[in-house]
Amino acid sequence: MLTRSRAVKAPPHLFVQVMPTPNGRLHLGHMSGPYLKADILARHLRLQGVEAHVISGADSYESHVELKAAQTNSTEHAVATRFHGLIVQELEALRIDSVFTDPLRPELHDEYVAFNRRTLDALTRQGGVETVREKVRYSPSLQRYGAGCWIAGTCPQCGAGSGSYFCEACGGHYKPEDLRDARCTFDAQDIREVEVESLFLRLRRRKELDARIERMGIPSGFHQILTRYLDAQGERVRLTNPGRWGMPYGPGDGVIFTYTTGLLSFSLFCAELFRRKHGLAKHPFAPDSGCVTVATFGIDNTVAYLAGVLGAAVEWDDVKPFDYFLTNHFYNLEGRKFSTSRDHLVCASDLVTGSGVSPDAIRYFLGHVNPEAGPKDFIVSEFVDVNNRVLAGGLEALLSRAFARVRTGTVDAPSDHLMRELDGVLEAQAAHLRLPTTNLARAAACIDTWRDAGERLDASDATSAYWWLKGLSLLAAPFMPDVSQRIWTLLGHGGEPRLEAFTDRPVLAAAPVWTPAFQPVTSEAVERSVHREAARSPVGKGARE
Repeated sequence: MLTRSRAVKAPPHLFVQVMPTPNGRLHLGHMSGPYLKADILARHLRLQGVEAHVISGADSYESHVELKAAQTNSTEHAVATRFHGLIVQELEALRIDSVFTDPLRPELHDEYVAFNRRTLDALTRQGGVETVREKVRYSPSLQRYGAGCWIAGTCPQCGAGSGSYFCEACGGHYKPEDLRDARCTFDAQDIREVEVESLFLRLRRRKELDARIERMGIPSGFHQILTRYLDAQGERVRLTNPGRWGMPYGPGDGVIFTYTTGLLSFSLFCAELFRRKHGLAKHPFAPDSGCVTVATFGIDNTVAYLAGVLGAAVEWDDVKPFDYFLTNHFYNLEGRKFSTSRDHLVCASDLVTGSGVSPDAIRYFLGHVNPEAGPKDFIVSEFVDVNNRVLAGGLEALLSRAFARVRTGTVDAPSDHLMRELDGVLEAQAAHLRLPTTNLARAAACIDTWRDAGERLDASDATSAYWWLKGLSLLAAPFMPDVSQRIWTLLGHGGEPRLEAFTDRPVLAAAPVWTPAFQPVTSEAVERSVHREAARSPVGKGARE
C-alpha cells in the first residue's frame, strides 16, 4: 500500500450525514453511528490523497422543534438556532469535521425555502405526485393538528408505543389515522377529526429501486424494513403534512415534510452550497457527476432514506442517486437506548470539558464499540478501563519510550521487515474501511495490532522507533486525529498525515518531546457526564431522538 500510494487516483467523495432535528444536543448515540463514521471514512480517504468532504445541516423545520418550543416557552426559531449551535459544539468536541448548515440563517433561509419548493415542483413535473385525503385531529383554538410531534399511540405494524409518523421499534411509517389508540400530545377541549389533503410521491420505479438497493450493498434487514412499509402503505412516500411550523406547500395547511424526500432536498441544497464554496462546475448529484456521494444514517431512518431519499432520486431523471448508503443500528447507554427526550444520554463535550477525557479516547472507544452491524452498549466501566489501561496506560508508555529513542538529524531508512509488517496492517485497515462493506471495529483493531508490533521493538533501536511512530500516525489518523497529527508534526512533517509523504525523512533539528495525550480518569469523573433516565417514560414519545 505504501509503494502504491503515490499512484492512487480516485474520484472525490462527498459524505452527507443524516440531518438531525435541532431540538437537543447530539449525544454518543448519534455520534457512534452516522456522524463519526462519515468523519473516519473521509479522514481515511484524505490520508490516501483522495479529496473527501463531509456535509450536513440542522433539520430546522422538523415538527419536534415546535414541541421543544412549546415545552420551553420559546419560539421555534430560537430553539432551532440555539440547538444548531450546540450540535456544532458536539461535533467539534469529537473532532468531527463537518460543514454543518443552519438553514434559518438570514442569508440562507429564503434560498433554502425556494430550493425545497423547486424540488417538489420538479418531482411534480416528473409525474407521480398525487393528492391523498387523510383524517387527522385538529384543535381550532390552538390551530394545531394532531400529527407529527403532536400525536402518540400504538404502532399499527408491530404494536409498540409510537408517535409522529414512524415507529422506532420496527422502522415502520404510517399515516396519523393508522396509529392505534391515537391521542394528541397537547391539551385542548375542542379537538375534532378533520380531513386534510397531503401530497405523496408514487414510487413507480420499484424494480429499479430494489435493484439499486442490492447493488449498493445495503444490509438485507434494512431492505426488509422498506418492503414492509411499501406493503403496508403502498408504493408512495409523503411529501407534505398538515402543520403550522414549516415551509408552506400544496393544498390547505400543508407544509413540506422534511423527513423523507425533504432529506434528499436538504442533501442537494447542502451539496449546492458545497459546489459554490469549492468553485465546482458540476453539482455533486448531477447525472454526469464523477463525485462519489455517500449518506450515513441509522436504522430508524431506513424508510426515510430508502423510500424518501433513494426512491425519489430514482424517480427524478435530473438527479444522480446516492452511490452508497452506510447504516447503523441503535446505540444503548447501559442497556437503554440513548434518548434526548428521556434525558438518557452522554455528550462528548461533557466528557471532554467536564470529565477531562481526550476526544481521541472517545473516538477510539466508539470505533471499537459501535452499532454498525448490530445494537451495542456504552458501558461506563468498560470505557474507563479502555481509557486508563489501554490508552493512558499501555499506549502512553509505549509512545513515551519510542519518542525517547528518536534522535536528531536525518533518520536511516526503515527495515524491510518493519515496512512489510506496516504495509500489511495498512492494507487490512483499508480493506475494513472500503465502501460499502465497512467494519469500523476491525479497522480500529489495526491500531492495536501496530501497538503490539511496537511492544516487540528493540528498546535501543532509534530507527525502528521513528518509523513505528510514523506508522502509528497513519493508522491512528482516521480514529485519533489529535494524536496522529501530534506524532506527525513532532517527526518533522508539515500538513496533515499523508501516505505519499511517509517515506520522506525530514531532518530533526531537536529531539522531539512527547507529552501525554491521554490521562487516567475515575469512574466518578465520567459519571458526572452521564445522564440516566430515573424511570421509564410512557410509551409514544415520538421520534428524532
